Amino acid sequence: MKCIDYPGYPVPDFRAQMDQLRAGFKKKGVELALQDIILSCFNDFMEGKTCYYEQLLYMKALQAELINFCNKVSGAPFTELLIQHLLFLRFNHSAFISFYQLKIREGLEPVFELRMQFDYLCAYEKALKIQTEWANGVFDKKSPAAHMAVLAYVKAELEYLQKKQNWDLGDRPLQLKTTAGPAYRIKVSISADALAYLLRLLVESGIIIAQPRSQLLGFVARNFQTPGIGEQLLSASSLGVKYLQVVQTTAKGVRAALMRMLKILDSRFAFVHFF
Repeated sequence: MKCIDYPGYPVPDFRAQMDQLRAGFKKKGVELALQDIILSCFNDFMEGKTCYYEQLLYMKALQAELINFCNKVSGAPFTELLIQHLLFLRFNHSAFISFYQLKIREGLEPVFELRMQFDYLCAYEKALKIQTEWANGVFDKKSPAAHMAVLAYVKAELEYLQKKQNWDLGDRPLQLKTTAGPAYRIKVSISADALAYLLRLLVESGIIIAQPRSQLLGFVARNFQTPGIGEQLLSASSLGVKYLQVVQTTAKGVRAALMRMLKILDSRFAFVHFF
């Protein structure tokens, strides 16, 4: 492999395009922790005195791919889409792998039922097993592929849950008895998906302080009634999954509801001036 003097090697627009990459991350609202991992990786590379030619080619291609991804791809949550693309790009930086494992752990927090935890992790296992990769190099050829490292983590979590089930420490789904709670439930006109995302917005904006979040979701499951559910209770674990996995259609529905509220507010206080 050819080792080159990076500072003296002509790399057109590589440094200049970092501003474009930062702007793309900011515009798409990429989580700051993931931004820091990626941008620090590029900064460390540019500060190095030497590198292999294939490393230079990979970093240039990675930069171009990420800029193009920010410009052409839309959807929510964008950070999750970016994570999947980084797996495809063979970005096996150790900090990125740890970040993704943390995201998976956070997703398990609001999931009460053992069966739902299995389903949640099995979905990741299936996706990681069929993960495709590009052929334009790898970030660190000495380390395992990112998706294989995360897959090993998911399998370890599944093994732990299996032992937990065998030991009979948590093989009983959370039972919410209708007779134990109040007879009255708050009826809403939005779906369970929209309700979960509305809760997430209230938490992230600081209006609701949910510590821990699992208790909030359990309360909502017992006391809220969405269309078509009848006398049944909402599933707290299902709400937890919906809380984390938001699709654009749901986000648009919640936005429409918020816009209706703003319209009412504006119409009633149109002539009030605040100084």
